[in-house]
Amino acid sequence: MTAFRRTEHAVKGPNQLRSARYWSRPVPLFGDPDARILLLGMAPGYHGANRTGTPFCGDVSGRLLYGALHDLGLSSHAEPEVGGLQLRLHGAAITNAVKCVPPLNAPTPDERRGCGSWLQADLAALPNLRWIVAFGHIAHDALLDYAAIRRPGLRRSAFRFGNGRLHQLPGLPFGLVDSFHPSPLNANRGIITRASLVELLRPLLQENP
Repeated sequence: MTAFRRTEHAVKGPNQLRSARYWSRPVPLFGDPDARILLLGMAPGYHGANRTGTPFCGDVSGRLLYGALHDLGLSSHAEPEVGGLQLRLHGAAITNAVKCVPPLNAPTPDERRGCGSWLQADLAALPNLRWIVAFGHIAHDALLDYAAIRRPGLRRSAFRFGNGRLHQLPGLPFGLVDSFHPSPLNANRGIITRASLVELLRPLLQENP
């Protein structure tokens, strides 16, 4: 992945982005250090986070996600690129299971595991975390990788992915919530919408959803 993100295919966008400067580096954790909710994506998009350097910023997925967070009072702006340097999250943070843009937009299990130490560092940086929302199977599996390290013997089969499913992870201070990924494909098919994401996230703002 580190070699791929420097290739022309990874950094050249559509015509309107031809002159844009691309971040093209690992994309760091973004948000409130006192966050109670962490939104965990799969990996940076070619022309989204790989361009802007901010998770889920710069593409259709980000507009859906930040729009929902703004509706809940968790983001200063509904359009993250409009917010620019003024974009702030309140009570929430966002990161990806894989830190660099992957070939074919499909991280392999080895790539996911290779970024595991970075996810561990992100979680350690959020001491007040209560919920992690995993967008899709890859994010879900990355969080279970972490849980299995912390709790040897954890039965992964007991925590199957399912949209809206809440998992209490034994011995960990936060729970896991599964969500469909806010990808253009899922959004265009109505599998996930801004309103449905608000509905999924709103109970997590309560002390005991």
